[in-house]
Amino acid sequence: MKVEASGYRYDERISLYLIPETDVERVLLRSMWKHGRLELTNGVMDRSGQGFAIKQAKEESSDE
Repeated sequence: MKVEASGYRYDERISLYLIPETDVERVLLRSMWKHGRLELTNGVMDRSGQGFAIKQAKEESSDE
């Protein structure tokens, strides 16, 4: 999988692109983004001070 960052001259934001190189990576990314959100974490998985995770939160039902 490749990672690329892109910024725009007239827009104050940056985009991070994850580029799948296999069909398995493509299916994995599609399902993670469909059901989750990207969050900043403590980096426990890569033993760094800062990391990233895609987490899925249980949706609250609107008929309570």
